[in-house]
Amino acid sequence: MKKEEQHVHQAVCRYVQYQYPGVIFFSEPSGLRVTPGLARLLKSLRSETKLPDLFIAEPKGDKSGLFIEIKASYEDLYLKNGDIRKMEHLQMQKKMLERLQSKGYTAVFGAGFDACKIIIDEYLTKKNPITPELLEKIVCRHYRIEKELLHCKSQKREITEPRQLVMSLIYTLIDTSNQTSGLFYRKDHATVTHARKQMQDLCDSNKLFQEKITRILHDLGLKDITFYKN
Repeated sequence: MKKEEQHVHQAVCRYVQYQYPGVIFFSEPSGLRVTPGLARLLKSLRSETKLPDLFIAEPKGDKSGLFIEIKASYEDLYLKNGDIRKMEHLQMQKKMLERLQSKGYTAVFGAGFDACKIIIDEYLTKKNPITPELLEKIVCRHYRIEKELLHCKSQKREITEPRQLVMSLIYTLIDTSNQTSGLFYRKDHATVTHARKQMQDLCDSNKLFQEKITRILHDLGLKDITFYKN
């Protein structure tokens, strides 16, 4: 890693530490100048080359985290017409960013400290429009299940609970008429009302469920919710 690029990288990491102290991040060491032996060891500990320099492990909306390939300056990355330079390693890094984007991550180049700061601020502070599809994706991520399972007829608790939670979130955050929340899973008004009561009971009595709801709301940029009022 060139000294100037290393300084930008370190400055970006310090910025995240001080500005977002609760955020988990780490850097990819492959760009560092190390001994041949350590280089071979590091290579054996990763699946790919040209991995981005920085990963911020913070899901936001429908994105699973933020990768940034850090460059010292705009000139190091782009030509005067705005195209990425035709250097082989830059093209390989570009392809890696595109692969990560296809897997649900935000993955971009950051040319200089100011550009990286803007990317990080926009990612960590933006609020995505809340849609039924977004709610389903976030809930399934926290329950570690495929979203297709919520649309099947299974009555197993590991399926019914996240399904009820999605319906309750749709009702509370998007449409209190029960129409959208019910139609999403082809359920009637009574089923949605029952789901909301179930979710509120769990919030009031189950600490593990409370913690899960807190994490889900965090991903949505929210802090508190009430599913049902007697």
